[in-house]
Amino acid sequence: MTVSSIVSSSDSKSPALVDAIKALMDLRGITQEELADQAEMSRVQVNRILNGAWAKTRESTRNRLLKALAVDESDLLERGDLDRYRAYVQEKYRIQSLAGLGFAELHRQPLDAIYVTPEASDLSRECDNDEERQQDPANSTRIAKESTDDSQPATSLVDQFHRVVVLGVPGAGKTTLLHFLAGQAASGKRGEVNLPIVVRLPEFSLALEDQPNLNFIDWAVSQADANGCENT
Repeated sequence: MTVSSIVSSSDSKSPALVDAIKALMDLRGITQEELADQAEMSRVQVNRILNGAWAKTRESTRNRLLKALAVDESDLLERGDLDRYRAYVQEKYRIQSLAGLGFAELHRQPLDAIYVTPEASDLSRECDNDEERQQDPANSTRIAKESTDDSQPATSLVDQFHRVVVLGVPGAGKTTLLHFLAGQAASGKRGEVNLPIVVRLPEFSLALEDQPNLNFIDWAVSQADANGCENT
């Protein structure tokens, strides 16, 4: 048996491969125990491989892990940064604090387990006439009230449009809705939209003070870059 049969030429890429595997596992919600079962290996062996022993592991064994994940090395290296970023977004918005709802004494909860989608209404058709609304502010209020008869889950409305502005009183759930949508998109649950970039407009406003000509899209991309999406 030759050394080349045990150690492949891709050893120099092993740290990136292992990081990409871990990111993919986080993204799919796969534990080491589950991966071990899928690859028909022991959990101890999988743990050892993913924590420093990848380069010393037989190529056939590594391929078993990759097959269990339904990926190959080249695919992992290409998607590694994206998966790490998506995993970051999922983890960032996975847990929700209840302090803003007046329950500061309660523990933070998994958002998917407690989230109830708020009802929303599409005001775009009723409010097309800006001039009329400006001349009669009371009419805008009437339109908004009447539109509640056509309310539907906010997530459904978001899916119907390319661009959406969500309006609501403080505490209505706008930010939580954003976090929920970002987590879903990062986990591949919102169709083709799978690279969410969550930014805070007050932070962009502060950036504009230093760079008055700053482009919003460029700034938003820089926020994603700062969180591990720089090579995509």
